[in-house]
Amino acid sequence: MTKVKFTLPPAADKVTSLFHTKQIKEDDPPVFNQPLNTSSCPHHRIARLLYSISLSLLLIIAVPVIALKALTYSFIEDNRMTGFEFLTTRRNGDPGEVIIMAALPRMLYAVPAKLAIISGTVSICLAAAHLGFVFTDWKKGNRVRLLLHKTEDRFQLTFIQTQSYAFRRNIMFLHITNAILVLFALVSIYVTHKNTSHFREGFVNFRASRMNDTASTSTSTQQSPAFFRYNFGTFDLETWACELADVEGAGMVREDYGMQCGIEIAGRAVMIPFVVVAWWVAAIGLWGFVGGGRRGPDGERMKTDEVGLEMGNMNATDD
Repeated sequence: MTKVKFTLPPAADKVTSLFHTKQIKEDDPPVFNQPLNTSSCPHHRIARLLYSISLSLLLIIAVPVIALKALTYSFIEDNRMTGFEFLTTRRNGDPGEVIIMAALPRMLYAVPAKLAIISGTVSICLAAAHLGFVFTDWKKGNRVRLLLHKTEDRFQLTFIQTQSYAFRRNIMFLHITNAILVLFALVSIYVTHKNTSHFREGFVNFRASRMNDTASTSTSTQQSPAFFRYNFGTFDLETWACELADVEGAGMVREDYGMQCGIEIAGRAVMIPFVVVAWWVAAIGLWGFVGGGRRGPDGERMKTDEVGLEMGNMNATDD
C-alpha cells in the first residue's frame, strides 16, 4: 500500500510562511564573524558615495577660501606701515594740498580673515583624512575587524573602520564642530561688513587744512610732508578698498585698491557655498551615525544588547 504524504494547500502554505522563523543550525558560525557582503548593504554604498562627493566639494571649495583670505591678510601686513599721496579738494572744488595718507585706517577688522583661514585649513585636513579612510575602506565597508587570540579561544575588536560605531560617532562630532567653525567665520565677515564705517573725504580735507595751518606757523626751515592716518571709525578691508577706489584724490593707488576690492568681494561671496557644503557634510555624518550600524553577512541590521560589541568591550566565546 502506497504511503500518502500530506501537503498544505497553496493558500494555507502562504499563511504559515508569514510565521516562519529561520532555524539556526548549531554548526553555523557566529554572524558577526562573517565577512560583510557590501553588495547587499545599501547604507555602505550610499554612505561612501555621499561622502566621496561632499568631501571632495568641501576640499575643493576650501582652497579658494584660504587663497582669497590669505591675499587679504597679506595686503594688510604689507601695507600696514605704507602710505600714498592724497590730493585734497577745497570747498570751491579746486585742488588743494597734497598729504601723505596711510594706506590703511587706524582701526581695521583683521580677525575675520584669520578665522576664515583657520576654518579652511581645518576643513582641508579633515576632508582629506576622511576621504582617505573612505577610499581605503571602499570595497569592504567593515564594521569591525576581529582577530583570534592565540592563547584564548575568543575574539576581540582590534581595529575600527568607517562603518564602526566609534568611527561614525567621532566623524559626526568632527564635522559638526568644523561646520560651526565655518559658520562663525561667515558670521564674523558679514557682521563686520554690515557694521563697518564709511570713508569721508571731507574729514580728510578738514584734517589736511588743520595740518597745513600748523605747519605754516612753525619756525622750522625744513618741513617734511604732512602724514595722516584715517582714524574716524572702524573698517573692514572690503569697504575701505572699494570706497577709496572711487575717490579722485587717491588717483595713484586707485587701481591697486580696485583690484583688492574685487578680491574682497569674491572672498566674502565664496563663504556662502563654503558654509552650505560644510553643513551638508555634517548632516551626512549625522545621518551616517543614526542610520548606519552593524549588519550581518547579508546586510541585515543586527540588534545587540551590549554597545560594547562594537566598542571592543565584549568577547565572544563558545559557551
